[in-house]
Amino acid sequence: MKKFLFPLLSVAAATSAFANETTVCTAHGDQRVIELITDEPGCKVNYTKGGETKTLWSSARAEYCAPHAVEFIEKQKGWGYECTAKTDQAASPAQ
Repeated sequence: MKKFLFPLLSVAAATSAFANETTVCTAHGDQRVIELITDEPGCKVNYTKGGETKTLWSSARAEYCAPHAVEFIEKQKGWGYECTAKTDQAASPAQ
């Protein structure tokens, strides 16, 4: 497994906190953004291209989205995009 995939997989494993990961892919002046948003117990994957954001996947199960996000990032790389990921994790809100 490639090094950049580990943050996405660790995000999916988070159980007591929400975690978001944004991956920015660029090529020839074009920028695309893939966001993995995990908020216990669910998740979604948003994709921004040309200033328009669409939700590609969503589920009530947090573990569902990460594999789809990883696969989609791999497709971007296959199309010649260079992708960089960053993770934003925060503790669950006080109960």
